Amino acid sequence: MERVEKLAVGYIEMWDDTYRATNDKGIVLVQVMRAMSDIELWCNGADRNGANSEALTPDEALELYRHLAPCSSFYDYTPNPELLE
Repeated sequence: MERVEKLAVGYIEMWDDTYRATNDKGIVLVQVMRAMSDIELWCNGADRNGANSEALTPDEALELYRHLAPCSSFYDYTPNPELLE
């Protein structure tokens, strides 16, 4: 799914750019937590704050979550293991 891969790259680039600019994992962790929390909801078909502007399906959201999980761990985020199975 090319669309999901492009979204994953966008998130990772944003996080990396913030880290390069601040050299502070804590600041990036806030971004990561917000994004991953939203994506977890999308995996269940929910979008409580309208953040799913790309209208990802639950399957696409799960794929995105799995793409982002390794990078999110670098910023001290612990991905939901149930979504990584």
